[in-house]
Amino acid sequence: MPWPGDREIHLWCLGENSEIAQLERPVDSPPERGSEAVVGKQLLRTIIGWYHGVPPRTVGIAHGTYGKPHVAMTSGTRQLHFNVAHCDSATTLCFAAAPVGIDVEDFKAVPESDVIGLRYFNATQLRELESANSRQRDRIFLQLWTETEAYVKAIGCGISALDRKRIPEALPDAWTTLSLESQGSFLGTILARCHVDTVSVYSEITAVLLNSHEPLSWKHESERPATH
Repeated sequence: MPWPGDREIHLWCLGENSEIAQLERPVDSPPERGSEAVVGKQLLRTIIGWYHGVPPRTVGIAHGTYGKPHVAMTSGTRQLHFNVAHCDSATTLCFAAAPVGIDVEDFKAVPESDVIGLRYFNATQLRELESANSRQRDRIFLQLWTETEAYVKAIGCGISALDRKRIPEALPDAWTTLSLESQGSFLGTILARCHVDTVSVYSEITAVLLNSHEPLSWKHESERPATH
């Protein structure tokens, strides 16, 4: 399977009953609530195996200083970067040639949004949250939260890092921020430490790009590799 180009992200959006999500699940083991992380690891090894052309069981996953996982194998001098996020509606995985982070959240009410915002958001984010009307407040909070989570995942730190330092109010020019939404069921953010001009989507869920800082080619891929 072709790797992401230097200015490209591959985004996989898979529902709980996805054919791909079933690939590594044990026989007669139906999905249970709370199993998203397990399914995500299985999916991850399967898809990384497609990129490297190896069986999933041979894919090595290592962890950095703060626990961020990375592929413990290379192709020449190239490194495949990835990140995974889960919500009740989907498992999402993104792959890039540079560090990348993704977070997704189901649409829901967040009564404690003010408390969470004061603890984790920077001044610009707080102003945006405070200016939101009551109808849009939960949506705005979830978008800001996924942006914050995607940032700390991209830099390889946990959310606790925000107790010491907030997400920058202006990211460096080399970063790209992408916002996504799927049929009113969930929204999310991808942050990549590179300029992005193409997003290739491998999805059984209709994902819509909301905005970005750069013109993008947003294409859905209808085929996936044969399984090993």
